[in-house]
Amino acid sequence: MAKKEKSKAELYREERKERIATAAKKNARKSRKHPKAGKVIGKIIGIVLIVAVVCGACYGILDTTGVIARTRTALTIGDNKISVAEYGYMYYMQYQNTVSQAQQSEQQYGYNMYGFDYTKSPAEQDSTGQDEDGNTLTWADQLKKNTVTYLQEFYTMYSIAVKEGYKPTEENLKDIDEQIESMRQTAAGDGTTSQNSISMSLNSYLKLQYGKGVTENFLRDLMKKEMIVQKYSEDKQQSFEDSYTDEKLDEEYKKDTTEYDAVDLRVYNFEPETLTAEEGESEEALAKRQEAENAKAMEKAEALLKKATSEEAFKAAAEPFIEEKEAEEEASIVTDETEETEEEAAEAEEAKEETKEEDAKAEDTKAEDAEEAEEEEHDHDSATKAYGMSKSNLTSSISEEAGKWAFAAKAGAKKAFAAENGTAYALYVVKAAYPQEGVDVRHILFMTVDNESGEKLSADEIAEKKAKSEEVLAEWEAGE
Repeated sequence: MAKKEKSKAELYREERKERIATAAKKNARKSRKHPKAGKVIGKIIGIVLIVAVVCGACYGILDTTGVIARTRTALTIGDNKISVAEYGYMYYMQYQNTVSQAQQSEQQYGYNMYGFDYTKSPAEQDSTGQDEDGNTLTWADQLKKNTVTYLQEFYTMYSIAVKEGYKPTEENLKDIDEQIESMRQTAAGDGTTSQNSISMSLNSYLKLQYGKGVTENFLRDLMKKEMIVQKYSEDKQQSFEDSYTDEKLDEEYKKDTTEYDAVDLRVYNFEPETLTAEEGESEEALAKRQEAENAKAMEKAEALLKKATSEEAFKAAAEPFIEEKEAEEEASIVTDETEETEEEAAEAEEAKEETKEEDAKAEDTKAEDAEEAEEEEHDHDSATKAYGMSKSNLTSSISEEAGKWAFAAKAGAKKAFAAENGTAYALYVVKAAYPQEGVDVRHILFMTVDNESGEKLSADEIAEKKAKSEEVLAEWEAGE
């Protein structure tokens, strides 16, 4: 009998259980003794001497038991007041998700693409995010921002779901009971005297795990909300899928295929010099000189297209211009050169005598030169390659006229266009407009740089990686 495929809700619950359990065990090991909350409260209550002390004692009781954290409002979203305790809990979950993503990135791709170092405090490292003024945020600030964003999305959906009559199902309540019971068992410990063993009440454990204010009842209530939001989200997604049938999508596509199609082009642009007014020159005179300069750029684009009888001919015609531009860029780089000292000269002379080492270096240089030549050839190819271009992209980067022409032209058509800033573009159609098809991709990444230093591996190491990748591909193609 075929195994029944799990629903999205079941997968979500299993993932959430695993995440909570993992985090729980990790944090549980940090503290073998639970806080002596009862004794603290007892001492406070026992010191009832004057009114001020009584007030202080009451505040201490409320703070210790988490009442203040549950009642104090951290932020308000619509009609929903988010308590300090709930905000803290959601912040913790955002932190755990970020840690999990960073770890998965290292396992799957060989490096941490998120830039989050989970061995350091979030406050001690910069994130890739910025505030409204463009200042870099620390990961602590980024996590706060993520938490607020998540809560806004969460309670927006929750409010709508409640209005539409969504409630936790019996299955939801059973699932919550199981998760709470799992945490209760973790709090009770394994009954041994091992270093990893702990023994405390569930509420004490939740306080240790998530902070003040998080109790069993608080967590049950929050879990019910999560179940409601999850069910609403799944139903809404399904309704989208049901409403947008293949027939409707096809009908919408046919209204204007150019809005969804792509075109493969070869493109090269010529930027005119931006002139400035000479002394006493009028705006009209400057505009005329600039028009003449722009015309020169257009003449270059049209001259290139005359030679572009095919895609390869276009690439060949653009080659001199690419090399000229590279030479200009290299010439513009200012380098500080110092005279060679006598000591450096002596070292260089000594190095020349070490023939064996020089021979080895020469071999490495040949390999590097060959690799650089291959990279340069690739760069020159990519300098004109514009495959999979959308109409909107062409319209925004060149002009509306260029976008319309490219999607009406046939393969082999060519034309020059001027952008608003005067830049001239030479366009050659390699493949006429076609529907874009989605693809599913799986890959195994073999890094050609050192994971820790980020430095490029040697030619031999890269060759070894390439051979291994080809071996893995052969095994996959053979179905092994």
